[in-house]
Amino acid sequence: MRCPGDVVLPGENLLAPTLALTKCRIPLGDFSQFAVALSDYSRRGTAVKEFWKAWRLGNVREELLREAGVRYVAVSKRTEGVPAKIPSVLSEVFENSQFAIFKVRKESLSEAVPNPSRV
Repeated sequence: MRCPGDVVLPGENLLAPTLALTKCRIPLGDFSQFAVALSDYSRRGTAVKEFWKAWRLGNVREELLREAGVRYVAVSKRTEGVPAKIPSVLSEVFENSQFAIFKVRKESLSEAVPNPSRV
């Protein structure tokens, strides 16, 4: 089940600032493992770590964006960096000397249908 609203995938140091600017208060962070089943929490935590590892190598793992319904990716240029070539699945909506925010083009995500048991 998904709640209405947008999903933001913040970089490592942007979780607290992102939550401070939103109405949502369910992070993937301290104590969030108690909000969902442990298996779901562990699987999503692993997927997020793999996403950022790939991102730092210049790759975008579309499956997490699709499965989690991510609409925005927020990055610190210092910690996550920005890929040299922005994939077509992302469009930049904000950038300054420290941060960049990308909007996920859902229509550009690969057409593979996600497994409902993994969402």
